[in-house]
Amino acid sequence: MIKTVIVDSGGGNIGKSSAIKQVYEEIKRRYPQLLKLRPTTGGEDINALLNINGVIVGIESQGDPNSRMYDSLKDFVAQNCDIIVCTCRTKSDTIASVRELESNHGYRLIFAQHYINASVKDYLNVLYAKGIVQIIDEIMNGTL
Repeated sequence: MIKTVIVDSGGGNIGKSSAIKQVYEEIKRRYPQLLKLRPTTGGEDINALLNINGVIVGIESQGDPNSRMYDSLKDFVAQNCDIIVCTCRTKSDTIASVRELESNHGYRLIFAQHYINASVKDYLNVLYAKGIVQIIDEIMNGTL
């Protein structure tokens, strides 16, 4: 399996975090047998460390400058995550932190962007989440 970061990148206030939160919900639905390796943070954002059939997955929905994203990425590397799902801005040091996972830690980067339309946002996030979880399935199966 190739260690991979799936990152939803984009400008501010376009719904990246809510899209990643939906990915977390879809993972829980698709893999009811997953093990939470630590409690998932509550409230507005998700920071999760999961074991899915022996594959370690880290999920962080914060990706803004001055957010906990930086610490989460360091933690996910220290926890030897096979797959990381996160958000980041297209500019600033958030994208640099994600690219550092590739250059310094050997992760492959897959950039994704959720679908954007405010009137059907929730529905589009469900579709996006299903696609991201399909990518995770393909990574775990060794086909991607």
